[in-house]
Amino acid sequence: MTTANGLIGQVLEDRYRLIRLIGSGGMGSVYEAEHILVGRKVAVKVMAPEFVRDSHLTTRFHNEARAAGTIGNRHIVEVFDVGKTARGVPFLVMELLDGRSLRDAISAEAPMEPARACNLMIEILDGLQAAHAKGIVHRDLKPENVFLAEGRDGPVVKILDFGVAKLRGAGDQKLTATGSILGTPAYLSPEQALGAKDIDGATDVYAAGVILFEMLTGRQPFEAEMLTALLVKILSEAAPAPSSLRPGLARELDLIVLKAMAHDVPQRFAGAGELAGALRAFLAGRATGVHPVIWKPEEQAARLAAAQRCLVDQTRTPTAAPADRTGVDSDDDKPPVVRRRIPAAAWLGIAAVALAVVVAAIVAIARDREVAAPPATAADAAAASPAPPAAAA
Repeated sequence: MTTANGLIGQVLEDRYRLIRLIGSGGMGSVYEAEHILVGRKVAVKVMAPEFVRDSHLTTRFHNEARAAGTIGNRHIVEVFDVGKTARGVPFLVMELLDGRSLRDAISAEAPMEPARACNLMIEILDGLQAAHAKGIVHRDLKPENVFLAEGRDGPVVKILDFGVAKLRGAGDQKLTATGSILGTPAYLSPEQALGAKDIDGATDVYAAGVILFEMLTGRQPFEAEMLTALLVKILSEAAPAPSSLRPGLARELDLIVLKAMAHDVPQRFAGAGELAGALRAFLAGRATGVHPVIWKPEEQAARLAAAQRCLVDQTRTPTAAPADRTGVDSDDDKPPVVRRRIPAAAWLGIAAVALAVVVAAIVAIARDREVAAPPATAADAAAASPAPPAAAA
């Protein structure tokens, strides 16, 4: 098997000479390269050879080219060309960026000054707005997929990696099993965590809120050591205000971040452009028009029950269906029964959620049975007060 460094020096499709390895990730490796005919420096992303036969992963890889090529916005990394190596491994040719990732910037600067965090987020949102206008939802927005590039006219934000993006008109995009999680856990919206199919731009708005929270505080809004516990928090808890971790932040900024991360989609900003507009108003000292998100504690039990169902679904591991040995069409069109195993650690998480559901239900019932006492009158107050001491004879 060819290693990542083993490709250095090779010329792909008689055009792109690979000069050096920039970095490697789960899906493949990125190289600095040169177009040998025009001398232009580019970045070439080569898919890991072991994934070539995986149709789902190759679809994701090609999605990146389609999405980036369709949007055409300065805040989206540009993809120039696609091709295959001599061994049939797909590659993408992209603009070569100089700078650092937003993850590196957060590690070095967080908590960031509010103005810097807001301005960076406005550029991210401008790119997202352009993507959403073309019917493209990123679905994996996180600091690692945002790059702060050095441009001719100064720094510019670039959104990377549309590999798991949802594209309008792309047919049946089955990139993952039904009900499974697609995205990075800490930045998942509640509907993503539930494995919803009808994901739209609202899930990118939620992830943008998480990133803004992290830039302002240096922390993520929901943190847990186990994935199951993190999913429970995302699905059942209200996001904390950034000022709870960084006292002194403006209330208006708290409201903006919390609205972006609202649990219920209708309470979020209507789109990336609306969120960007609120941030611009905040920076200009104008009224943002953002009101507090309404959190309904009485729905806590329902949220926890949803979290429990999600954990059961996510911890099931299907086995391969047996091959059809008869070659004859069956009268039974139902899918084959799939055997599933749930790891012991996952059972503990599910049990914890079940206990939380019971406790929440008991609290809700107790609250409903409480009878509010009528307000005290002046006579009641007088009767309750101690009598004055007797005067000395």
